[in-house]
Amino acid sequence: MSKQRSDRASGCTFILLSYNHSAYIEDALGGAFGQDDMGSYQVVVYDDASVDDSPGLIERWVAAHRVAADVRLSTHNVGTAQALRTAALMSVGEYLIVAASDDISDLARGKAILEALEASPHTVYGGFSDVTSIGPNGAMLDPEDRPNFNDPNLSAESIAADFSGFLGASSFYHRDVFLRFGPLSGGILHEDMVLNFRAALLGHVIFLPKKLVRYRQHQANVHSFNRAGKVQARLVHALKIGRSLAKVAEQRCVDLINARDWVSARRADSMWRCCVYWRSTHRIKVAVLSSRIGWMWALRLAVSGRVSFKEIAKASVLRLIARAQIWPCKAPNRDLAAP
Repeated sequence: MSKQRSDRASGCTFILLSYNHSAYIEDALGGAFGQDDMGSYQVVVYDDASVDDSPGLIERWVAAHRVAADVRLSTHNVGTAQALRTAALMSVGEYLIVAASDDISDLARGKAILEALEASPHTVYGGFSDVTSIGPNGAMLDPEDRPNFNDPNLSAESIAADFSGFLGASSFYHRDVFLRFGPLSGGILHEDMVLNFRAALLGHVIFLPKKLVRYRQHQANVHSFNRAGKVQARLVHALKIGRSLAKVAEQRCVDLINARDWVSARRADSMWRCCVYWRSTHRIKVAVLSSRIGWMWALRLAVSGRVSFKEIAKASVLRLIARAQIWPCKAPNRDLAAP
């Protein structure tokens, strides 16, 4: 290993976030601690007050394998966003590789990230890799040679305009993403959509086309959606997702204000209109019905009187317009002061 690689690896922290994944946590721990060709690197394991046997499994696994780790077993559930921030503040590395306790990191993941960081002519503030989707039992759900992601445009402007970002399950960040911005507001379930926007505001972000994480899909996922469930359960889930997305857009507005010292006024104004537009779109209480419930169920809810035809029509039209970028970012909500 080169001296440069060793120095960079020693400034790297692997963060494993755990919550109620006792069936999968040992595979996740094996991936976190077994990284190839990384030299000495820190591992932070944060369990967010799991109610299953995850905390005990973590302690027993670390003791049995005699590995050095900074383990935090919280007694109070704070949610993924705050758990990740706490783990980041426990970290000593310049770069933080993030993993979830139900996924499995390839043993070459850290090495591939370090190589990409060293090859970049710019300071990299964040990025993500491609993934292989697996089921609850670990069986692959897609062909190994078929990419799940194409090489995306990851500028701050494109992330704001498309209300997009990159996958949190395979993400990595520069430490400044956590140090130069404040905590996320409560109620955000899509913390990766905030963090990747922050990384892009700070500078260069990258995509690695290699499949470096086995991304597990199961019904206990935070964002999993049971299409066979009852209408009321679908509605509750849709509203929860919609509220989170509205808060993501609002948090992005706040982050733009905080970034005014290093983001030009022209760039900030363009992104501001986009963030506020998406905020106003997702504040409509049925804004996610078309993607989470479907048109027929939305109409049935309207007929039953649970939501109005006007709300469904407005939400659906706004989403179609925004997705097609026919009229992007032209509906600012003036209840937030512009930066």
